[in-house]
Amino acid sequence: MTTSLIPHYWSTEEALAVVDFLDQLREHIWARYGLRIQEFQAEHYVTLEHTDQGDLFDPGDPMPF
Repeated sequence: MTTSLIPHYWSTEEALAVVDFLDQLREHIWARYGLRIQEFQAEHYVTLEHTDQGDLFDPGDPMPF
């Protein structure tokens, strides 16, 4: 059983106020740290170019459609 961190008794207006606050918070954080966040992600996350999946199709294979 999982416990929700979000109360079930909020009104629609209260829930919307929280969403608006989180949107503003995200905007302010991104304005201050966005470039550093992007640099961190570029250094620490694997891109699709570096996966071990390989090619699904040989470029010379005919297309199945």
